[in-house]
Amino acid sequence: MEPPAEKSTERNYSGGARAMLFILFLLHATTVPTAFLAPERLADPIQAPVWTSYAFGTTSLFACVFLVLAWRWRKWAVYGVFATTLADASVAHLFTADASATVIMNGVIVFSLYLVVRNRWEFFR
Repeated sequence: MEPPAEKSTERNYSGGARAMLFILFLLHATTVPTAFLAPERLADPIQAPVWTSYAFGTTSLFACVFLVLAWRWRKWAVYGVFATTLADASVAHLFTADASATVIMNGVIVFSLYLVVRNRWEFFR
């Protein structure tokens, strides 16, 4: 029987964490121009006021900043990603008749991000 593997003392992300942070960044980064340059494209499909597009754009912009800072090992930035993701879900829930899919998807994103950073939490500043 082999002894249990020791915890790594190196400060680097696993492949899954890198991929998740990168994909989340791309998703949020593509939302920002659409939200501010063509707000009706986000608001019309859910029959929401145009200001919701600006809300999505603002939270996506903050999420991009938080994701870059999370990549740079900032603990509070991970909390910021959690907050902006939950804010997106809240705005979607206010204006969508069936927002359960959005709420579930954002919950899965928050939980997945938690899973990929929890083993490296001691390295965050």
